[in-house]
Amino acid sequence: MPQTVFVDAFFVLVDDSNRTLVQRVTQQQMDYWIAKHGEVNLPESLTLAGCPNFAERVRKHQLALG
Repeated sequence: MPQTVFVDAFFVLVDDSNRTLVQRVTQQQMDYWIAKHGEVNLPESLTLAGCPNFAERVRKHQLALG
C-alpha cells in the first residue's frame, strides 16, 4: 500500500478529531498562498500530493469559509 494512503488517512483523522483546527489552518494557508502568488487551489495541490480524501475535506472547509 502506498505511503500516501497512510498520509491521506492520517489527515482525514486529524480533521475528524479537530475540524476547527483544520479549518483555521486552511484559512492560514489560503491567506499565505494568495499573498504569495495571488491565487490558491489547496484541494488540487493536496490531490496531486496523494491526499484526495483530505483534499475534499479542505474543499469543504474553503466553502464554509466563503
